This record gives sequence, structure tokens and C-alpha cells, in this order.
Amino acid sequence: MTSTPYPTPDHEPTVTDESLAFLSNWTNVKDLNILRSHVLKFWTNNKAKYHTYRCIQELMFLQPRICLHPFYEQFIQKIKSPSSTSRVIELGCCFGTDARFLLSQGVPADRLVVTDLHSGYFDLGKELFTLPSSSNEQSQENKLAQVQATFGDMAASHDEVEGAINVHKLGFESHFDYASCFAIFHVLSAEQTLNFIKRVLRMLKPGGVPFGWSVGSLQPGEWAKTPKGDAPRYLHNADSLKALLLETGFSSAHVDSIAHRNSPIQMEENKCRLVFTATK
Repeated sequence: MTSTPYPTPDHEPTVTDESLAFLSNWTNVKDLNILRSHVLKFWTNNKAKYHTYRCIQELMFLQPRICLHPFYEQFIQKIKSPSSTSRVIELGCCFGTDARFLLSQGVPADRLVVTDLHSGYFDLGKELFTLPSSSNEQSQENKLAQVQATFGDMAASHDEVEGAINVHKLGFESHFDYASCFAIFHVLSAEQTLNFIKRVLRMLKPGGVPFGWSVGSLQPGEWAKTPKGDAPRYLHNADSLKALLLETGFSSAHVDSIAHRNSPIQMEENKCRLVFTATK
């Protein structure tokens, strides 16, 4: 937690009207100036706490990501159907933005589990998505309180490692129909990514689907240090990530490589976004 690949910025990030849309809907606060002031105050007060990743520094967590994935429409129709018993686990839940979005779309709280390496970002999310002037946030945040949240290392070498997500003890073996996984693989080493995907496979039922995206490279290889500084991160390309998913045990996998041209993060020329879906 002490290693920061990106230095804590001194200048305030830009908070656009568009980026405040979900926060406005969640809290029912329509005055964007109030929301913008709240977000910038939150950013100033907390920017040095867990400011490891540039996506955090750029306030990308203000907007839900899951709804932008090509698999989302198929997923949301099944997960929120009254007759469905499907469950989804959100891996790398960060501030809980996607979890809140799913709740706002009618996904029952008892079908959703969130997890991350630690609870720091998730706890900060409760501060971010709560405004004193909101008439709606209390009932909305009460919904989130009903969601099971568990924290630990999905990339640990085995379940008995201290701090690891213990799939068996949690009752997560073949438990979920879906696993959302956004912006995770590129902060892991090659070995950690393999360990992570193995746990996802164990968590999913037969026919279960993991989906998400990650930063990738046109040529796979080592990148910057992991947040702990103990190993080099590894960036996959579309072919290597697909091969890894299949070699780990998924019956099918689809990975698209998409240019990062309009990303808020200024990526190097050889970087891309890897959008993936697989089936157990």
C-alpha cells in the first residue's frame, strides 16, 4: 500500500457535468455545482490515502463501467428477472460505483456480492456517495448495506495464505453465474493474474460468465511494478489473455483489443483496452 506508481497530483481533476450524472441520480441532488464541490472536497481530503492508480486520480470511479461492456444487456436482463436465481460477484469493487448502479437498475441486493483487496476504497465510497443535502441517499445507501461485501487477495497463491480470499470457507465454490472484473489484470504480475483467474473459475457455476476489461498491450510483456512493488506487472494482449483463459479451464473466451485514443488516461502508443468475456 506504500508504493505509488503515480505520484499524488497537486492539481484538481476536471469534473464534467457528464461525470456527475450517476452521482446525481443516486443522491437525487440535481444541482451540479453542489455535486462538483462535494466531489472536489472528497478528492482533496482523500487523495493521499490510497492514491495508487491513475484511474483513481482521474475520478473515473464516478461513472459506472459495467453498463458499457458489450455483454451487459444480456447480463442485466437475466440477473434482475423476478424468476432468476442468478448471482453475480463484482471483483475489484473499488468505491462501489458499479454495485450501486446495479442496485439502481433493479438487481436484488441478495444476488450481488462485492469484493476487493481491502475495504479502503469501498469505505471511502460511502463518503463519496453521501451528501448532507440528499433526500434520496439514505434509502439508496441502505440498499448497498444489504449487499455482502468481503475483502481479501484474489491473486494469492492459495486459499490458506494470510489475507487471501478463501473460496471454500466463504462458500463461493461454483456459487456465481457471473463475475464482473474491470481494471484489475494490468495491476497484477503474470503469476498473480493466473492465480486470480483460477479463483474466478472456481467461483463460477458451469456455464458461468466472467466479463470485464483491462489495460493491455499490443505486445504482451512486463510493465511497471505492482502496487506492493514486489513484482513487475504484466500486460497481456488479446491473444495471450484468451489463451490464458482457455488454459486455465474456461470452455470459451472472446477478447477484443480496442484503442485507448479517447481515454482520460493518456496511454502510451502500444497500450490498448482488452474487453473480454468467457464461459466456464
